[in-house]
Amino acid sequence: MGLQGFYPVFANGQVLTSAHLNDIVNYLEPQDRITRAALTGIGVVCGLDPLWDGGAVHLTGGVAVTSAGHLIVEPGVVLDRVRDYVLPTPVGARDDDVAPVPLNPFLTGDDGAQIAALELLPEDVQPGADSPPVRDVTAADLKGAVVMLFLESLQEDLKSCDVNDCSDRGAQMNLTLRRLLVSRNDAAAMLQREQGFTAAQVHRAVHGRIDLPLAGLEKINPAAAGLSSIDDLYARLLTTAVPALSQVAAGLDAGFAAYRPLLADLYPADRFPQGPVPAGYFLPVLAQISENPLLLQCLQDLAHHMVLAHNEFVVAAARFDAECRPDGRRFPLHVLLGAVQPVQTGFDGAPGTLADAVAFDPRQIRRGAAPEPAPRPFRHYFVPSEALDDGSAKRAEIRALYSRAVLLAQSFHTRGMLSAPLRITPSRDGTAVLGDRAIPAFLPFDDPDGDLLANWSAPKARDLTLSTVPGWQRTPDDLASHPLRLRREGDNFLRIEGHVGKPLGTVLADLYDQRQQLGLSFAVDPVFIGPENSQDDQAGQRALAAMAKLLLCRLRDLDVIFLMLMAGLIAFLIWLVQRLGRVDAAATLTMVAPVGSAAAAAAADDDDTSTGTSVGTSAGGLTAPGRFTMIRALSSGSDPTDLRAMALDASGAEILRPLTLVSERTLRLDPQETLALKQTADTTVKALRAGTLDTAVVIETLAAVDGVSPAQTTVAGFFAKVRDDSAGGDLFARVRAAAPDLTLADGSAAQADQVYPAVALMARSEELIASARAPSLAEFDADRFGTAVSGFADAYAAYAARAETDATKIGAETARTNTAIIAAAPNVTTTAARLGGGALGTELRKRVQSMFEDMTLAGYAKKHPGMEHKGGVPVGGTFVLLYGDRADLRRGVRTILAGIDGNMAKVFAALGGINAPAMDVAQIAQDLTAASTPRLSDPLEQFTVLGDFCHPEMCCDGDCGADIIRRQVPPPSRGPIDFTRPSGLRPAAWAQPGLAVDGLSLARDTSAVGLQRPSGGGLRAALGTYAPAVLRGQAVLPDDTTGEDRPAKWAVLRIVDADTGHEDRRDRLRDGAFNVELPPGRYEIQVLAEDRTSEVQTVTLLAGQTLKTGFRL
Repeated sequence: MGLQGFYPVFANGQVLTSAHLNDIVNYLEPQDRITRAALTGIGVVCGLDPLWDGGAVHLTGGVAVTSAGHLIVEPGVVLDRVRDYVLPTPVGARDDDVAPVPLNPFLTGDDGAQIAALELLPEDVQPGADSPPVRDVTAADLKGAVVMLFLESLQEDLKSCDVNDCSDRGAQMNLTLRRLLVSRNDAAAMLQREQGFTAAQVHRAVHGRIDLPLAGLEKINPAAAGLSSIDDLYARLLTTAVPALSQVAAGLDAGFAAYRPLLADLYPADRFPQGPVPAGYFLPVLAQISENPLLLQCLQDLAHHMVLAHNEFVVAAARFDAECRPDGRRFPLHVLLGAVQPVQTGFDGAPGTLADAVAFDPRQIRRGAAPEPAPRPFRHYFVPSEALDDGSAKRAEIRALYSRAVLLAQSFHTRGMLSAPLRITPSRDGTAVLGDRAIPAFLPFDDPDGDLLANWSAPKARDLTLSTVPGWQRTPDDLASHPLRLRREGDNFLRIEGHVGKPLGTVLADLYDQRQQLGLSFAVDPVFIGPENSQDDQAGQRALAAMAKLLLCRLRDLDVIFLMLMAGLIAFLIWLVQRLGRVDAAATLTMVAPVGSAAAAAAADDDDTSTGTSVGTSAGGLTAPGRFTMIRALSSGSDPTDLRAMALDASGAEILRPLTLVSERTLRLDPQETLALKQTADTTVKALRAGTLDTAVVIETLAAVDGVSPAQTTVAGFFAKVRDDSAGGDLFARVRAAAPDLTLADGSAAQADQVYPAVALMARSEELIASARAPSLAEFDADRFGTAVSGFADAYAAYAARAETDATKIGAETARTNTAIIAAAPNVTTTAARLGGGALGTELRKRVQSMFEDMTLAGYAKKHPGMEHKGGVPVGGTFVLLYGDRADLRRGVRTILAGIDGNMAKVFAALGGINAPAMDVAQIAQDLTAASTPRLSDPLEQFTVLGDFCHPEMCCDGDCGADIIRRQVPPPSRGPIDFTRPSGLRPAAWAQPGLAVDGLSLARDTSAVGLQRPSGGGLRAALGTYAPAVLRGQAVLPDDTTGEDRPAKWAVLRIVDADTGHEDRRDRLRDGAFNVELPPGRYEIQVLAEDRTSEVQTVTLLAGQTLKTGFRL
């Protein structure tokens, strides 16, 4: 639509002509119309709905703007008459400077003849004499008809001459609004002619966007799909992701066709002959998956992102109809309103009686009023100007949304991700648009100039805040500058990437460390999954053993009871050590007083028998309130009956019932002694569980009187002299060698058999304290405890059988001690009978086995059917780590890859007939081996993380799980990712020394050299999966007085893995001696003691080797 580029400027005295005045009109009038059309829009602005009601057409009031900018205002009218419409003929047309306006070409056919039309008239119309006849409108007139508002333009000659005057010359343009009915065929022809003036779709009812469905991604749903193995999981990932990708590809093609006017310049036909999504569109995806098939979950992530991107484009584009420069030739003098519709009201057929209500069918409620009906055919809907409602920005956003959807598959890249560091990135989930979510690791981009980043979020691009888009690539490894250090109120999701292929222990340690350092709220659940055709039936058992501690962490109710009962046991042992350790070693067994003697019977008679149940035959040791005295003393005055109820009611408490406790009456304690014992036990138990008190000094510390160590003639003093095994021989041999140094009451030298029972009881007490000091049930070694209980019971029985109780022979205090020991003997015997020989360990293993079955993929999915893979975890939810046995995977990798390869060939054929490339099995296995290499000797490191799920509930990583992992496996150091190496392996400069790849195993992979897990030893021994090396030696320093070397007291051994940089410390080494088991490797060793530091020694330890060394400070 052209505009006149000039207007006349008049001068004083100038003779004006019609041309001057018409020039002004021809300048101003188009300016006005085009301003209206270009800055407001064209089409029906509001109202103008033709409705049929009561035998008449009700045309609602409204406003429309023709494409030429003519304004049509209709106040609302009832039209019940109709007549044939005939285009008028211009009157008085002549060949001068006032040219008549041509008739509307849309009302004439190809042959130039006028199309048939009826004019709708109101009831008060007064037809002229020459007008066609008027009649009532009928439903038949409306059938197949379309209502059209037509501005009839007629130029009327104003020349009126008489004989003497012809001054009234010129013409007048009359625009008369006609309400017409035309046939659907003629309306369709009008729209077809209009389409020739614009690339935009003019008929909104048949717009291509109507056929653009939203894409969807099927859930993995492991519970319903029956997934139980790695093979099942990988097959499911493919069969859910690929159909979604196929939907998106088809949708992008259809979207480009529907919105070609918006997108054509981005994808010109000469450069994109097949459009933005050609036949090989998914080739980059297939190439990456074939190179890194163990990262198949990234394909599921990609499908999810592409579905979100496609759907976001479809929804946003459907709401955009603005045009920048609508062509004025489209409908210059008319507007189509569509077919006449029945009047729509709310449903008025609700039943009025009970009988009607019984027979009423709710499906009858249909075709009533709707807030936004589907586009009606043959109606000129309003096309707004881009000047309204930020139209230009919305146009740019729609173009960016489409470009982003296309770029996702082209940007997919997993190379190097197996060696990438684990990072947690803030993101969003739920209804958040893709632009508000983090960019995942598998979509690398050039920062800040990459196309993917530029199109990721159009609003942020417009606000110049693209630098705030989070992503794995932008997340720093330095937690001090991590974005999650800041409060991010809108983020409700945490993307977690860089864990697949890594050792389980390392991943758990890193997750717990970042969670703690960044103040995040989510739980972690490791779930076991193995190959379908596992070659190692013991893989599950190895996983069970490795996960035992973490599983026991969840028995919090049982853990409380366990800690209280162990505290009571330790309190009894503290009493025993204190009382027996302070007496004269040579005076305890001068006479034999077997159990069952008069002294023993008297002691038993003094015990509490009010319940009718003897100490030795109490039902599980939980019968009488008096039995809980020690527990009560250690539990802030808890009522014993409440404790008993807790013990009996708590889940699994029956496995702790055999812990029989001893009352203060049995031990002959007065109130003051009970209070003193409580205070000592409180302090000791706390120190033991915290690790600040070594059991090596328990006897000496507890037996001390007023801070003074016991003399060597006491039981504790003599035990301290013979307890060190560095002198060689067993305990009895060392006692036999030292016994002659003791003098009996008659002046003769003591014999070993006279001293050994008391010393053996002290040794067994120390062992039992060490096995009962665990800070939680998860840290508890039940088999070690059972062995210690049996040994203690034997030593206790041996001592009680010979303990002298005659005060005239051994003194009152010693006699009192021996009497109490004899009285408690039945309780000790009962407890040992039930707990000795690994009984408690067996019960705990049963419980752990049951829990572990729920922590396999099949079992866990049944308990959490809503879990799904999302590449992270909702804030406050649970992150589920799928892990498998590393050795099992290494052996079965070819079978797993063969299954993936077969499935890929099938599903990718659906994506444009793409042929899957052959996999480099050796390289893939090598990459997995390098990524999953254990960093430490912890058994969790022998398992590899294979994938992840999540669910929104905070679940069960327990109160102590993080602490256990933190102690066992420190967080790994983080390094960069290399996107350029085809193998995905780290460059040699980054490789850990001593970790050269050899086939499918590593030099430090002990399973590769035939090393076997040590047998025996219960739960703790079951955790070992390597043949350790032993580092043994002692640290000495010169004595300040003599100058001679002496052992360094309470030394600290500092051990640094020279390959990983991980540091470990062994504190409070008595007499500077150390005997440490380590995995094979290269270490830097140093000793710190008494404000002195040794030089660093670098040693290399081989599997099974014992290396002796020494340090002089």
